[in-house]
Amino acid sequence: MRAALDERQRRLLVAMEAKVLGRGGVTAVAAATGVSRSTIMAGLAEIAALDVQESAHAGRATQGGWAFGESRRGRAAPQSPGLQ
Repeated sequence: MRAALDERQRRLLVAMEAKVLGRGGVTAVAAATGVSRSTIMAGLAEIAALDVQESAHAGRATQGGWAFGESRRGRAAPQSPGLQ
């Protein structure tokens, strides 16, 4: 598996496994994989940071700007010049 994953991916994978296992997961994963506890803890911190970033953007359909069909003033743009 080492050849298929880079260092960051491997760190996140073992950290997620430890997180899923819950209490004692870091120790169990470290023993099973040979990855150091500090590496797993760093991965858990990275996952927590990613979770914070995702929750900050949760509920947003877009990154900002105008919605589909709106002009800059926030009103719907006319579809046909004759209709208003």
